[in-house]
Amino acid sequence: MTLEGSVGTISNSGTLTLSGSLTSGAITNTGTVAVGGQELTAASISGGIVSTTSGIISTTGTITTLNATTGATLNGGAGLTITNAIAGNPNLTLTGSITLNGAVGTISNPGTLTLNGSLTSGAITNTGTVAVGGQELTAASISGGIVSTTSGIISTTGTITTLNATTGATLNGGAGLTITNAIAGNPNLTLTGDVTLEGSVGTISNSGTLTLSGSLTSGAITNTGTVAVGGQELTAASISGGIVSTTSGIISTTGTITTLNATTGATLNGGAGLTITNAIAGNPNLTLTGSITLNGAVGTISNSGTLTLSGSLTSGAITNTGTVAVGGQELTAASISGGIVSTTSGIISTTGTITTLNATTGATLNGGAGLTITNAIAGNPNLTLTGSITLNGAVGTISNPGTLTLNGSLTSGAITNTGTVAVGGQELTAASISGGIVSTTSGIISTTGTITTLNATTGATLNGGAGLTITNAIAGNPNLTLTGDVTLEGSVGTISNSGTLTLSGSLTSGAITNTGTVAVGGQELTAASISGGIVSTTSGIISTTGTITTLNATTGATLNGGAGLTITNAIAGNPNLTLTGSITLNGAVGTISNPGTLTLNGSLTSGAITNTGTVAVGSQELTAASISGGIVSTTSGIISTTGTITTLNATTGATLNGGAGLTITNAIAGNPNLTLTGDVTLEGSVGTISNSGTLTLNGSLTSGAITNTGTVAVGGQELTAASISGGIVSTTSGIISTTGTITTLNATTGATLNGGAGLTITNAIAGNPNLTLTGSITLNGAVGTISNPGTLTLNGSLTSGAITNTGTVTVGGQELTAASISGGIVSTTSGIISTTGTITTLNATTGATLNGGAGLTITNAIAGNPNLTLTGSITLNGAVGTISNPGTLTLNGSLTSGAITNTGTVAVGGQELTAASISGGLFRQPAVSSVPPELSQH
Repeated sequence: MTLEGSVGTISNSGTLTLSGSLTSGAITNTGTVAVGGQELTAASISGGIVSTTSGIISTTGTITTLNATTGATLNGGAGLTITNAIAGNPNLTLTGSITLNGAVGTISNPGTLTLNGSLTSGAITNTGTVAVGGQELTAASISGGIVSTTSGIISTTGTITTLNATTGATLNGGAGLTITNAIAGNPNLTLTGDVTLEGSVGTISNSGTLTLSGSLTSGAITNTGTVAVGGQELTAASISGGIVSTTSGIISTTGTITTLNATTGATLNGGAGLTITNAIAGNPNLTLTGSITLNGAVGTISNSGTLTLSGSLTSGAITNTGTVAVGGQELTAASISGGIVSTTSGIISTTGTITTLNATTGATLNGGAGLTITNAIAGNPNLTLTGSITLNGAVGTISNPGTLTLNGSLTSGAITNTGTVAVGGQELTAASISGGIVSTTSGIISTTGTITTLNATTGATLNGGAGLTITNAIAGNPNLTLTGDVTLEGSVGTISNSGTLTLSGSLTSGAITNTGTVAVGGQELTAASISGGIVSTTSGIISTTGTITTLNATTGATLNGGAGLTITNAIAGNPNLTLTGSITLNGAVGTISNPGTLTLNGSLTSGAITNTGTVAVGSQELTAASISGGIVSTTSGIISTTGTITTLNATTGATLNGGAGLTITNAIAGNPNLTLTGDVTLEGSVGTISNSGTLTLNGSLTSGAITNTGTVAVGGQELTAASISGGIVSTTSGIISTTGTITTLNATTGATLNGGAGLTITNAIAGNPNLTLTGSITLNGAVGTISNPGTLTLNGSLTSGAITNTGTVTVGGQELTAASISGGIVSTTSGIISTTGTITTLNATTGATLNGGAGLTITNAIAGNPNLTLTGSITLNGAVGTISNPGTLTLNGSLTSGAITNTGTVAVGGQELTAASISGGLFRQPAVSSVPPELSQH
């Protein structure tokens, strides 16, 4: 049937064809309504087929099958449902509420399009609502409007203004589907193609490209595609896999992002843990919270969470208020500030500050212009350091080719240092150190091994343990405190040494306080002063003042004592010593060269002493193989040596053991009492002398009492002594002025003896010396000429040359045989006087034997009535006892005698002879005598 117009209800079981517009009530259709290109307006429709070619259908109800070839306009009012799938791809214009499915062309929908099955369409222009429900919508594109679904599938491109997805949705975005408004209701989304959205969703399974147009909050994201966060904020319960890209966006999630492409920057909130698997590229600036694991090349990092490296990370400046867990990876940052950095043998290359470094097994720190670890490192990690690193704490081994600066105490294992360790004022304790530079300003360094250069500005404490060597000379005059075994050289300030300080070269220092050992070796030590301890050397030079408790010098030592250096304990080992300045010592040494002042504080035994200075023996004992030159001073000390002392200053006394020969060149002054053994040569003014050796005079000697059990060799000098007792005195024309006793006088050419109150020569003089005698001299023997203005007393026979006597010759009961005598007094008690010449006065108490030889004249009258035995030619007068005259007795004055036994001649001359009797001989008187010749014969 074909009709048009306005009708009531229609019940159609056939084919109703519209020839124009048709308006009806309810249509019950079990047949076909062919609208064609016309307009059907019905109160409702139910069932059947409706066909149209771009017609308009305005009704509610149900159309079982809609055959729309080119297109259709459906006005669904309160609700029009197309039961069967539309076929033929008609273009649809939909108003009101339309429910349909199938395959259509374009859709213009200002109403509500509800799917009751899958719908495939061309472009959808949607200014209303597309209610996909749990169905599948596939559209060439969509623009605008609302799309709602309950776990349906939406495959299209374009724009959905609002997506209302209650339980979930699958969005296949193809070349690009954008959800304009924020999604609400937390639907679970499955995304393919390119989908752009924002809002609050449930889980996301994304195998395409999810682009955020605003903040997106989601459940777990399974990402095998790309999530393009852009500059938006993604908050997900978790994420796994895929690519996430952002330009300064915020990503808050846990799980794994395979690749993060962040161009300008990104904020990553990792919560319990977010891992970026592949290396980040493009140098984005990152802000990190929670736990983030990543690697690659980034810009600046602001980290308030835990940043864990899964590979090498290169970054700009890191601001770290959280933790950077480097692990075994490599972190290279332009700088870092604050926070915790942890590593297990990783590499950290950056500048700035790390608050806490937790390095369990080890770490390589490349500090560049300067990296500071604020808090103490714990766990004893082994460290490899380059650049400038500042740290403290307890670490393992350190390999440092850079600059390690301490900002607190550092305890370490072995340090291999080819750079600089800047201890500052801190304390470094290391198992050992090798090489490099160590600098400090009054810090403490406790280690063994070798420091190539130590730069210590104000001071340093060095605890060398089993042995610490500073290779290069120290400069800057630092004050040093040393314990253990420390080896060094250079120029330092004060030293406090309780260990062993060994010199590897010259050392110049301030005051040294030494309670340990200073091992100078063969080097030179110059110190302002030293106090205490042991100093050892093998031919080294020690220039200092103060006190060395013990000096161990094996082969030799040069000691420059300045104002005064004292060696307290005895030196052992016989070292050869060169001494300048003032040195005080004792012990057993080798040779000594002393241009300074050597003072003994105990016995000193030495080899040869070359002395151009002073040896102050004091009251000690000096035993030397020899000595040459210089001054030796002593106060009752003992000096046992040979050689020459230029000047001996002995105030109270001295014992000189001269051995094979000791000469004191200059005159001794000060009247010291001397005890002499061996061969000693001296002159001057001394006190008493006890000489059991050979005392040789090299100039005038004035002394007190000499006790001589040896020899005093006066030579041609002058000896003036208060007294002498015993021994031998030898002289060659010398002068001896003394009293007492000389056992033997050996005077080869002559001697002047000034006997004073009495000098006795005990043994007979031999060698015929010419003697000049003053004072009281007692002697005997065979001498040359005698000049005697004093009293010569014979204590034995005396044979002499000519005697010039202006004093007294006391022959006593001895025998005097002289070549001649002239003048003076000769006294005798029954002695024998054999001489020629003249005796002014002869005092012969009991008797005398006078052998006058060619002529002996007694000038003055003899008194005392001595009995005379006369031989040779004797001239005398006076009063004598008996005369036995086998010679010629000539009277030079009256002679009164006892009995004369005359077997010679008595030449009375013109004198008077009065004799008790005379018997025999020849009696002569001058020719003027009146005695008859015959009487003169008797």
